Amino acid sequence: MLEFEFKEQLRSVAQDILKEGDFHESLAPAISKYHQLLFEMLEIDPDDEKEKEHIETEKGNAIGTWWAATCVKEVFRTQRFAKALAQAIRDIQCNEKRTVHVLYAGTGPFAALALPIMLTFQPTEVQFTLLEINQNSYAKLQDLMKRLDLLPYVKESKLVDATSYVLKNYDVDIVLSETMNLALFKEPQVSVMMNFERQLGNKALYLPNQIKVALCKQGRKDLEELKTLIKFDQLGMAELNKRTNANQELFEKIALEVELAQGERLCYHTEITIYKGFKLGLNDSSLTLLKSVKPNMQAGRYQLSLQYQVSNNPGFVVESKNIDVQN
Repeated sequence: MLEFEFKEQLRSVAQDILKEGDFHESLAPAISKYHQLLFEMLEIDPDDEKEKEHIETEKGNAIGTWWAATCVKEVFRTQRFAKALAQAIRDIQCNEKRTVHVLYAGTGPFAALALPIMLTFQPTEVQFTLLEINQNSYAKLQDLMKRLDLLPYVKESKLVDATSYVLKNYDVDIVLSETMNLALFKEPQVSVMMNFERQLGNKALYLPNQIKVALCKQGRKDLEELKTLIKFDQLGMAELNKRTNANQELFEKIALEVELAQGERLCYHTEITIYKGFKLGLNDSSLTLLKSVKPNMQAGRYQLSLQYQVSNNPGFVVESKNIDVQN
C-alpha cells in the first residue's frame, strides 16, 4: 500500500475514533483497523524478542516496542485518551486563539494517542514534543512521522528518559503520559508526571487529570472499597514535589484493619479520570482491572500497612499481621 493510502485510511479511522458519543458501531472496527494499519506500516514483528524487551530505569520499566504497540487495540483506552486530548486542545483554543503545545512523554512506536489529533487538526492548531526512551520505538516513530508527512506537527522529538528530562522552555500547555500499569505498579507514570509538574507547576494541564487507586475487598458477588490509597493529580504531584525538596518520604504509610471472610480477597482498584467526562473505570481497560494484593491472605482479621514506593520497581509495599484467624 502506498503512503498516501495508509494516511487516508488512518485519517478515516481517526475520525471514527474521535466521533461524538462513547460506544458506537464503527468504534471497535476503527480501533482494530488502526492497530492493523500501524503494525503493517512499521512491520512490528510479534516473533522478534528484541521488540518485546523492556528498558529498566531507576524509576520503573519502559515497556518494549511490541507491548507498547499492542496497547493500541484496547478500544476504550485508545478512544478516550485521544478524545480527551482533542477536547483539552479545543478548550484551550476556546479561550486563547493560538497554537497549543502538547508534550507527549512515552510515545511508543506510534504516538497512538496523538496520531488521531495530527490527522484531524491543523499544525497551526497543535504542536507536539515527543519523548521516548526506547531506541527501537523512537526509530519507528520517526519513520512513521516522515512517511505520513506529519513532521509539520512535531515541534521537537527526543530520545530521552522522561523521568529526568529537563525542559528547554516552559511553553507547554498539556502534558500527556500513559506510562503506567494497573494500580501504578512497574512503570514510571508517577515519576514522569512529577518531573514535569516540578518544572511547569499549574501552568500546564496534565493528562490523565487523576489516577485513583483504592484498596478493595472482593467477595463472590460484590466489591467493597475500604480505603483510597492514592489520588494522583496535579495538586498531589505538587505536594509530593514539596516533600521531595524537604527530603521527606514521598508517600506515607497507610494503616488499617481488615476482616476477610472465606472466599474474599483484597485487591487494588484503579480509576482514571483522563479529562472531564473521559474516564476509565473498572474493566474498561487493562489499566483498570482488579489486581490482587500480595501476599495472599486467608480468612481472618489483619492489621495492614501499605506504602507506595517510587523505585526501579514502583508499587505498593504491603505488610500484614494476622491478629485473629477465623476457624
